[in-house]
Amino acid sequence: MYAVGALVILLFVPALRLYADYVVLGIVVVMVTEGWFVGRQVVRLAQQRFPAESTRGIRWYSALRSTQIRKLRMPAPRIKPGDSF
Repeated sequence: MYAVGALVILLFVPALRLYADYVVLGIVVVMVTEGWFVGRQVVRLAQQRFPAESTRGIRWYSALRSTQIRKLRMPAPRIKPGDSF
């Protein structure tokens, strides 16, 4: 997410505009791939912890939530990074 902010600033440099499309495409591919892996892992953990519950929509939610900056997430995270849950 921070790389996207830096990319927006770099778009104003005329010499770098040519490469901006490829960088944006690369960032999108990385974000989609990471979201897919995170969603798969969350679904697997949810099925282990709550075997009788439906996991419908949890993959999409976890992928979108993982793209947000942690301090700006709403509702705020209840667990600090590194803590067990």
